[in-house]
Amino acid sequence: MTQYLMQAGGALAIVLLLILAAAFVLRKKRGVVHNMSVVEYLAVGPKKGIVAVKVGAEVLLLGVTPTDIRLLKSIDADSYMPEGFSADLKNQSFISGR
Repeated sequence: MTQYLMQAGGALAIVLLLILAAAFVLRKKRGVVHNMSVVEYLAVGPKKGIVAVKVGAEVLLLGVTPTDIRLLKSIDADSYMPEGFSADLKNQSFISGR
């Protein structure tokens, strides 16, 4: 009986160590790669907005509503200037055919 408890306790300890090791590795890997980040957000109405998201070497302008996300424009990340974000929206029409 004691041998059975020792064996079960040892197996349980090994499983717990494996779970802890896997959690540690996954937490470290999660923080390593960040290829996507929100650069700027502009509210254009209640629960509506335009988001500039940097993905790799480009910035995507996305129209966001509670039920939809649409690509408005793709810009090269090198030519994107966050401080001119609002002025660009006033001077350009991103939605064609409407």
